[in-house]
Amino acid sequence: MPLYTFLDKDTNDLIELILRISDYDSFLASNPNLEPFINHVPGIVSGTGSIKTDSGFKEVLSKVAEAHPNSELADRTISRSATQVRVDNTVNKYRKQN
Repeated sequence: MPLYTFLDKDTNDLIELILRISDYDSFLASNPNLEPFINHVPGIVSGTGSIKTDSGFKEVLSKVAEAHPNSELADRTISRSATQVRVDNTVNKYRKQN
């Protein structure tokens, strides 16, 4: 059962009660002098950072990249030789022209 915090409007005291979720609405209806009080700040994501991936996930990404060699994922994960880079650049150049 969850712990709820209520503010008593008459005395400005905080009251903590353990109630069933199903009893919450009826409790508030029978106690009009109490109002729910949120005493914690919810966690908010303030930004993102780099994600560290383990070797198993890197292996999955490399398999996906090998199956789709013309994708952005393949460009980021597959190490290519200088010759392969030149070939890919030439292919991309002619694709853009057509």
